[in-house]
Amino acid sequence: MNESIIINSTNHYRKNNSKSRLTPYFFSNSTLKTNQLMKLRAILPLFLMLLSLSMFGQLVETTVRCEGHEHHVEYDASLTQAEIDAHIEAVKADYRSYLLRTSADIVGLYPSVGLNRDACSNGGFENGYNAWTGLSLRHSSSPLPIENGLTNNPGIAPLPFTGTASGTNFTNIETAGNDPVLAVATPPVTMSRLAPMTTGSNSLRLGNDQDGWGAEGVAKRFLVTNDNWKYYFQYAIVMDISHSNTDGTVNGTEAFFIAEAIDAAGNSIDQVIDVANPANPFIQSTNEPNWAFHDSGTVFYRDWRCTYLDLSSHIGQEVMVYFVNADCSAGAHKGYTYLDDVCVTCDDDEGEVTIDVATDSCIVSDPFNIGGTFDVPTGATNVSLSLEIWQGNALQNTLTGPTIGLGGTYNFSLSATDFPSANAGDCYDIVAVLQFDFPDMNGNPVTVTKLSSKAVNGVQDGETPGLDNDVCFCDPCWELQNNPDFTWNIDYGALGADLTITDISTTLATDFPYITVDFGDGSPIVTLGPGSTYTHSYANYGTYQVCLTMYTFIDDICCHDTVCYTITVDPPECEDIEADFNVLYSPFSCAISVSHVSTYTPSTVVWDWGDGTPFGSGVNATHTYASGGTYEVVMYVTYHPPWNPKLCCYVTVKKTIRIRCGIIYYPFDPIKLREVPMEILDVEETSISQEEYEEMLSGKVDHLPGFEAGTQEADISLIAAPNPAYNQVRIKANASENVQGQIIIYGLNGAVMKQINAKTNLEVTINTMDLRNLLL
Repeated sequence: MNESIIINSTNHYRKNNSKSRLTPYFFSNSTLKTNQLMKLRAILPLFLMLLSLSMFGQLVETTVRCEGHEHHVEYDASLTQAEIDAHIEAVKADYRSYLLRTSADIVGLYPSVGLNRDACSNGGFENGYNAWTGLSLRHSSSPLPIENGLTNNPGIAPLPFTGTASGTNFTNIETAGNDPVLAVATPPVTMSRLAPMTTGSNSLRLGNDQDGWGAEGVAKRFLVTNDNWKYYFQYAIVMDISHSNTDGTVNGTEAFFIAEAIDAAGNSIDQVIDVANPANPFIQSTNEPNWAFHDSGTVFYRDWRCTYLDLSSHIGQEVMVYFVNADCSAGAHKGYTYLDDVCVTCDDDEGEVTIDVATDSCIVSDPFNIGGTFDVPTGATNVSLSLEIWQGNALQNTLTGPTIGLGGTYNFSLSATDFPSANAGDCYDIVAVLQFDFPDMNGNPVTVTKLSSKAVNGVQDGETPGLDNDVCFCDPCWELQNNPDFTWNIDYGALGADLTITDISTTLATDFPYITVDFGDGSPIVTLGPGSTYTHSYANYGTYQVCLTMYTFIDDICCHDTVCYTITVDPPECEDIEADFNVLYSPFSCAISVSHVSTYTPSTVVWDWGDGTPFGSGVNATHTYASGGTYEVVMYVTYHPPWNPKLCCYVTVKKTIRIRCGIIYYPFDPIKLREVPMEILDVEETSISQEEYEEMLSGKVDHLPGFEAGTQEADISLIAAPNPAYNQVRIKANASENVQGQIIIYGLNGAVMKQINAKTNLEVTINTMDLRNLLL
């Protein structure tokens, strides 16, 4: 994040002996993070040298940028370019190595923090400590970076921490209300225990108003995704000033708050560190006599702040994020931190700038506009905006003088000449820079710098994760967003194969005339309509480059885009051959006829009849069994397939058949004997006369000897379901008149298979008629 500790100084690396021809030194007049300042001060002794009068050669100065800051290096003009480049890279590496370090004890806790499926679960602590791992630590040494002074005490520990004495760890789930220490100070300060605008009713407090060496925290391990790589949170601190240097700079002893993300190797991905430092313009103070041991009751605080950890460099990887509040390492100063709304997007009321840049935005006109919004805190002065153009993590150009609109909006008008090159395919990262002056607690103006995106581990990749992808120069056809594509399927025949493709192209163009396809075998190019399907036959097997080209038009310019797939049309393997055989039963005998079925012509066909008799042979064969029964018939077939006549493929097909000698067989598959089909083909309706009907109603007759045509018809319906039926069928019959009758089921040979006597009103329901019985 963009911290607000400022360096306005010149720090030099000067050569101190005549053997060295390199004179590197740092110069910075920009804003540094608190931890970067501490780390920079820590590494300066490694490079500071006594100035020597024994210099030789002409000194040349160059400027390099590392970790978002300018570093000036002087070198002897007699050096080769390779020597200069090597030394500059060594300086950068040394500088970065200190920025990437974190507490060894914290790194060791990484495997013990359980992996959480949801990076944002219980981010407002509405469910207490659920989903968070407790870190019981101690701040008892004073190295720089300051977080390296954290040690385990004992490390992973169950929450909450309930110690209230000096040197112990303490946590608490806070509810609505104001901070109790600031509320009774002089003058009193109203600071909520909950984040502003929060929708929850809880927050987490790390630490208490007891001094010592206590350091307590919470941690979570999770997978970074496109949805959580900006890991937002809000925090507020109440602390002693501790033992900072007399000029206000940090020395590593202080009480502090840290939010940091590390990877499995222990590398620091991003961090936010806050110390109650009066040089920070967002630190305020008040008096509470019972608060401080050394500082006459002075209480330093920072009201709620919205910020985030940038995890964009680790999308798709696991990381651990931890939040720790630490007392001073000398044991006499204290502090505590409120934490709330983790993973809730928020606005930074200490100054913020955003930019509206879509991923891979295409620049097709000149000039073009880039803008966004900005906000500064009340009391800010000397507000300025600039726009940085980056490529390959190197600053290419800085533009100033935007147009400022209503509601905190701004706009830069850019042209191709503002970029190193504007050829189609040239891409850049864009960063908006907001600067303003803001007074610290002593009334001294401090220059604060805010960026729309920050460098992570020394890499500035702009608004979207990944280098050089914020804006791109491209030709007019790009904005049509042509996306040619197709799907395909291969059907194999006896020789060769049929390739069927289906166009699934998309485009924003309204004029969309045609699509062409080159099948890669020398055949003519074909034209398709959008969304259509086409089948192409290959005469030979092989690998083909199949390309679909989509044509669109814009301003009379023919725009086209092509997609190609390498499609391999391999000959089928032996296991791809499908073979079968049919069985035909002879009426009133034990004989069967079998016939081979396959796409390919067999070389040999052998039949095992399953009754111990000699095998049969031939594509078609017959066999007579000695008696009825169940037998397994096996067909053994070999092929010399046409795609490889030297290949011998062997296929076996088995079927179980049931032989019933002496009865007529109907055309059903014997292997599906329990699935005998029956279909109701016709229903014979009957009719009776009105006189006969009335006689039946008067009781003169109790049945009708026959049905003859008359003037009054009785409509009869017969329902069979399912139809066709297998195994079982349900039959229901009824008549519109009160008649009697029968339901007769005939077999295909005309024989009566079943007769059902109807009751009065001819209403019959058969729920479970077993059709297998009709065969006997």
